[in-house]
Amino acid sequence: MKEQWLQLKGERRTLPKLILGTANFGDPSREDLAQEVFDAYEELGGRVFDTARAYGNGEKALKRWLTTINPDSGRSRMAQRNQYTIITKCCHPKSGSSSPRVTPKAVREDLNASLRTLGVDYVEVLLFHRDDETMAVGPLMEVMAELLAEGKIGGFGFSNWSQKRITQAIAYCRKNGLATPIANSPNYSLAQVNGQRWPGCLTADEEMLRWHTQNQLPLLAWSPQAEGFFVPRYESENGKNHAPTDYVAAYFNTVNWRRLAAVEKKATEKQLAPTQLALAYVMQRPDFPVAAIVGTSSVTHLKEAWEAQTISLTNSELQQLACD
Repeated sequence: MKEQWLQLKGERRTLPKLILGTANFGDPSREDLAQEVFDAYEELGGRVFDTARAYGNGEKALKRWLTTINPDSGRSRMAQRNQYTIITKCCHPKSGSSSPRVTPKAVREDLNASLRTLGVDYVEVLLFHRDDETMAVGPLMEVMAELLAEGKIGGFGFSNWSQKRITQAIAYCRKNGLATPIANSPNYSLAQVNGQRWPGCLTADEEMLRWHTQNQLPLLAWSPQAEGFFVPRYESENGKNHAPTDYVAAYFNTVNWRRLAAVEKKATEKQLAPTQLALAYVMQRPDFPVAAIVGTSSVTHLKEAWEAQTISLTNSELQQLACD
């Protein structure tokens, strides 16, 4: 397996196979549940959290967890802030609007708001949450360089950017002596998507995966379990009447039904949950560093996902799961 690390400013930090996402805790009523899941993740050994301003209460819930005083030690986790890696994002369209916000001004506005909400002075990684291809990459790379110099971020990267745009950004940074991006976070799972559920999102296709192999930029996969497709949430085409319309449009196709059947068969053979097998498929890329961002509101499901890191699949088994 490829060595897993993120090259932060002045530090080489381990990149785990499993990152805990906070998108499931956007509703303030789930904040207590978030604390339970965060606790369980830490107890398992997890230290890397993915969040964003667009996730509602996610950053606030993470702040509460980081600042809660341990009655035994009399200290909060902030006393050991360097043990935790926080990934947050900028430049998402405002709620109810589709207008792009990919500008240097929006980068600063969003990061400063996130730092206040999280109660921290810096984050390890800042990702562009969306792209606007009419915006030149130069000013965007320059503002990231400024934030690095100010100590507000340890590194930066992209979510939902094409490899063409990422290549342009890397070229600009190299030409101008700036720090280069350290990660890319597209949608990536065993499921083959028909189209995106949300505007501005991007799924890693074979061309992007080849690009990652060539460039060795770490890939942080969001929705690595295809939003529960391999639970399975909807057994077959018969489930179409029960599934959200946009979910049907994204995931319902003959390739995915075949892959679901292959996952269920192999999971039975290995005595695993189908979701564990589908997640292991993502985390076992042998050709470049990859981590899976898992969003769950269940400690039981979190533990299953954690165990998926230890599942060993042969090349033949990987090919069997990805049957077309």
